[in-house]
Amino acid sequence: MPSPAFKSGNITLIGVEGFMDTIKRMGLEVDGASREALLKIGVHLERKLKQRLSRPGGGRTYQTGKKGARYKFRKSSAPGQPPAVDKGRLRNSITHNVTGRPGNRLPDPGGGKGRIKAYVGTNVGYGYFLERGTRYVLPRPWFYITVQSQMNSTRRILRTSLKDYIRREARKRK
Repeated sequence: MPSPAFKSGNITLIGVEGFMDTIKRMGLEVDGASREALLKIGVHLERKLKQRLSRPGGGRTYQTGKKGARYKFRKSSAPGQPPAVDKGRLRNSITHNVTGRPGNRLPDPGGGKGRIKAYVGTNVGYGYFLERGTRYVLPRPWFYITVQSQMNSTRRILRTSLKDYIRREARKRK
């Protein structure tokens, strides 16, 4: 049975209309600025998700290993905390990607629909079950709580990236 995917969500950032207007007035392509900003945001969110999954567990401690072999002690995560690392498979699977073809743009303030999109997430199926919980295991939230906590940083990265793009392109024209 294929594992369920996270439902995608849209994040709307308010306050970039002025930057987009400036980019258009200068006759620059919005594509370059959009892709550059989304790549930086993707890298940032990927790093923060991996940091959240690197925290030690705060649940019970138990032994692992085979009978007669050397036992290892592991501390699990308590319900409501991010999952504790065992082998690191979930943490190592987190990645980001920016998709879209040239000519596609971020949404205009006028309501146009953008086609350059950034994805951050994992292809490990049990990440969903850890986030949401199951009938037997209580949730260990790690994804949405991290993305939500990084909204201010995401806005700052977007504004900085667009400012830098405008400055760099303006210097090229002089």
